Amino acid sequence: MSTFERAQLLTSESSPFNLVVSLRVEGSLNKELLRRALDVLQLRHPMLAVRVAGTSSTAVLADGDVPSIPLRTFQRSHETSWIRAVETELSIGFDRAEGPLARCGLLESERTDGPNEIILTFHHIIVDATSAGRIVDDLLELCGAGAAASPTGDPRQELPPRADDLFPSRYRGVSRLWPSCRFLAREMAGEAAYRWHTRAHRSRPPRPEHGKPVRCRVLPIALSEAETDTLVRAIRRRRLTLNSALNAALLLAVVRRRYSGTDLPHRYFVFPTLRPHLDPPLPDDCDGSYLTTQRYTVRASDTRNVWDFATEIQMQVHRSEGRGEKFLAALHSAMSMKMVLGQSGYRMATIAMSYTGAYPFKLWHGGLELAEVHAFVSNLPVGPEYTAQARVFKGRLWLDVLYLNADMTEDEARHIAEDARDDLLRGDGAGKGSS
Repeated sequence: MSTFERAQLLTSESSPFNLVVSLRVEGSLNKELLRRALDVLQLRHPMLAVRVAGTSSTAVLADGDVPSIPLRTFQRSHETSWIRAVETELSIGFDRAEGPLARCGLLESERTDGPNEIILTFHHIIVDATSAGRIVDDLLELCGAGAAASPTGDPRQELPPRADDLFPSRYRGVSRLWPSCRFLAREMAGEAAYRWHTRAHRSRPPRPEHGKPVRCRVLPIALSEAETDTLVRAIRRRRLTLNSALNAALLLAVVRRRYSGTDLPHRYFVFPTLRPHLDPPLPDDCDGSYLTTQRYTVRASDTRNVWDFATEIQMQVHRSEGRGEKFLAALHSAMSMKMVLGQSGYRMATIAMSYTGAYPFKLWHGGLELAEVHAFVSNLPVGPEYTAQARVFKGRLWLDVLYLNADMTEDEARHIAEDARDDLLRGDGAGKGSS
């Protein structure tokens, strides 16, 4: 098990840490067909047939004697039935010792010709965005073909390699000691500075009261095709990435709604993939979780221009990439997570936003059409106060927002997303608080 996988495991011991994917499918689909497809899928993908053996400090991923992927069916009574199903899945953990670390639900339409929703839930330790996308594509292909492949066909592949073992030589063995020392020194200095400058605002963002029920709530937001095209052109004109622009807009929107009148350091997360940077690089069809998290600190006020702010964020991330900090963050992630889970006065960040790009897979699989796709990752009480999974699907930018019920209402979460959208579509990038 890699160091980052251990960090994910520690997170899940504090609170469920699931990736939940909702697929709206048009066409003929039923429980029996989906059951056969899941059985074949589990045979093809080794990470769908693992369990966690040992304690958190000695844990390993083990295969063998793992049950079939559980499948439950529910009635799809209205258009938003999937939202309640996703929220439930986000809050239910896994029996890691027994496995598997995935399960499936089917929301069946009341009409024979109506749409269905497939809800796939993964423990995040077994998938990243790339491998989850491949599993989704494979599942839909099986369902579209009538799951004709036999569950007793090709033997299951071996478990994928640990990410740590594939790091560039500079970040393995004794060679990593000096880069690690410099990285940890920067992290400690940054932490001290952050705490000093926010000492008068320790209660924001507040941690939910101990013992108070905390639930993940989800909110899908979509730009139109015209709005998405306008945004993409504005970003290209400024030589920015969509990831930087979204981080800037969401962070400023949270600041304006929840920190109005302040000028404070705020933290945000990015989620770089390690796959193309490993030695050798890992192909997209390799199972596993090959990502890491990086936390940055940036000063923000409600008068900042979103494009200037996005440029600052992009430069900050670019400098970090040049120092190879994605590998160092992964190597020290388990230690960092232990410290975060043990602290009492601070949340991990203000926002966390993951942009996974344009959906790359087929929309039609036999007689099945993938009409919508959504993805959400469980948050925990110590986690960021506003998170989003972003992608471009069918020419539209989707923001799958997740927040905690103890932090805000649906109206506030929606206003933040709408403020971010308006900021990006406004020509000069001036926020609502700007003069």
